Amino acid sequence: MVDLSSLPPLFVGTSHLGQVVRLPFVSSQPAFAYLDGLLELGLTAFDLAASYQAGGTERLFGEWMRARKNRERLFLSTKGGHPIPIVAPHRLGRAALEADLEASLRRLGTSWVELYFLHRDDQVTPLEEIARTLASFLRAGKIRAWGVSNWTHERLEALEEAGKAVGLPPALMTSPQYSLFAWKKTPWPGCTSITGDRAAQEFLTKRQLAVLAWSPLGGGYLKNPRGSVYDTPENLARRARLQAWADAHGTSIENALLAFLKASPFPVYPSVATRSLERMRANLLACQTPMDEEDARRIQAP
Repeated sequence: MVDLSSLPPLFVGTSHLGQVVRLPFVSSQPAFAYLDGLLELGLTAFDLAASYQAGGTERLFGEWMRARKNRERLFLSTKGGHPIPIVAPHRLGRAALEADLEASLRRLGTSWVELYFLHRDDQVTPLEEIARTLASFLRAGKIRAWGVSNWTHERLEALEEAGKAVGLPPALMTSPQYSLFAWKKTPWPGCTSITGDRAAQEFLTKRQLAVLAWSPLGGGYLKNPRGSVYDTPENLARRARLQAWADAHGTSIENALLAFLKASPFPVYPSVATRSLERMRANLLACQTPMDEEDARRIQAP
């Protein structure tokens, strides 16, 4: 069983790392130096996906792990089953998931990953087939735990129920969008958010199910609040209250937002991407900065 208590307070987002096509004249050393720096900070958990850079992100990590011989130090999560519009819109069947996982393991140069996410929901593939496939991955030792990305809590419960008959343990994590700011519309098809979703948050609180929160900082909303999918009067009011809390505590608004997320009544691991080690150091400190529940409730009020 995977023990989350030993993880750092955030995951490193990786979608910006690697190349779609490995160009021999482009050196991997700057990326290796960045990843080395993350390990020095104690950031050992990485949020990967087969679809990131069309596999290029996983290839970069495989090269880095071979060069550094550091696989045992890392917590690797990756995702499979992402739909391919028009060509393959339903990719949670056994054949597609097996192909995605095997390709991920090959690119990473490892025989297992700690956590495997289903990248998007697919309401065409029977839940029983998905559950049997995940259970087979666990029995084979190719994954240590599983989770879902962009699934509603109702669908997750249904998958877990289907999994009981085939010995599939409950999910370790779920990965929706989660922030202080609610979007006006989904940025990409098939995305799911729990921001402002009381029923989902009550479910997570009751279960104490861990959340790997993507886009926790609102995709640049804090720097440029106008014109994005988060541009609403309610979000502007929340942003003002968050800024006031940050000013009162001598920190940045970005750090305040991460402190807000960590004050949630269920475990939250923000997935944060940046090219700056200094920014990541600040993110790590922010995740260790306490915000009390009363402040959190006041900041997120409508």
